[in-house]
Amino acid sequence: MIRAVYGGSFDPFHNGHVSIITEVLRRGLADIVHVAPAGLSPGKTAPRAGADDRLQMARRGLDDLEPELSGRAVVEALETRREGPSYTVDTLEALAGRYPGATWKLVMGADALAGFDRWRRPERILEMAGLIVFSRPGPEPSLRSRTGDRMHFLDDFSMPVSSTDIRARLAEGADVSADLPAGVLEHIRTNGLYSSRTGA
Repeated sequence: MIRAVYGGSFDPFHNGHVSIITEVLRRGLADIVHVAPAGLSPGKTAPRAGADDRLQMARRGLDDLEPELSGRAVVEALETRREGPSYTVDTLEALAGRYPGATWKLVMGADALAGFDRWRRPERILEMAGLIVFSRPGPEPSLRSRTGDRMHFLDDFSMPVSSTDIRARLAEGADVSADLPAGVLEHIRTNGLYSSRTGA
């Protein structure tokens, strides 16, 4: 059983995230994807939406997976329940303990890979998991030439939308329905997330 961990703020969870999970599953790179919204990412500002909202948006976003992929992606709350910064190495170790014998992969963008050397215990992460890297704008990561078969690049896939852009457009009252799963958009509207009135 190959299990992949896909972490991030997911602030909000959008169609690009759904597309990445779909690509990983359809290409046979993993059997199950564990979506792990971060509590507080090291070196980043706190997410605009709270942990419970981001967990709920991720769960509702997974409803947009194709029917044949349903049930092959699950949302993990362990990072949002952990005190202090969220470290990927801790998440991988916790999940590996829960699912002994599984083979692990870590899903990330090329922009995150560029700073991978500065993550907590990157050598331990590479011991536990291979990397699945999808294209993002920015410089070519230096690690690409040093990790060999521990890394799989999705060079023919890129995520055309960003959470930052969606938050800005929501604050302006713009239509973002094309970029968000219907359940996520409903949750945002019902709870008044990211509107200029809430300062988000």
